[in-house]
Amino acid sequence: MLASQPSYGKIILLGSLLTFQGGLTVPAYAAAKGGIGQLTKALSNEWSKHNINVNCICPGYVRTEMNDGLLNDPTRFRQISERIPAGRWGEPIDFAGPTVWLASAASKYVCGECVVVDGVSVYHDCVLFVLMIRSIGMDGTMSIKSYFLLYTICALRCQSPSDL
Repeated sequence: MLASQPSYGKIILLGSLLTFQGGLTVPAYAAAKGGIGQLTKALSNEWSKHNINVNCICPGYVRTEMNDGLLNDPTRFRQISERIPAGRWGEPIDFAGPTVWLASAASKYVCGECVVVDGVSVYHDCVLFVLMIRSIGMDGTMSIKSYFLLYTICALRCQSPSDL
């Protein structure tokens, strides 16, 4: 419960790709980031009626001090870099745009989302799956518009939606 009732607000939490997957050798970090993802959704359910938007930014691999071990290990650096279609690791400045958007009125109806900013790396196929699920109607059918959007996105990554 809120101590006072503001007329509006924006809360932006910081997740990670590990909000959605386990990761290697970092179970506590992955568990904490998974908790941030669920906290984002739980708080948005509770506070959106008070015009408080709660969202989360989930970075992929970013050139920061925290990742020095990976950046300085030629094998791991290569393995990770090969999975990033953007061709590079993120830089802290890459999060300015999504942060400004989530903090602005342009996202006033966006609540409970975990926005992935990762150069389209590991999480990409999961996003396609979520788009597919969200495109299916309550009766189990998919609208032509939704199917066309899904098919167009899939055409960029695979041969057809059945490749998912």
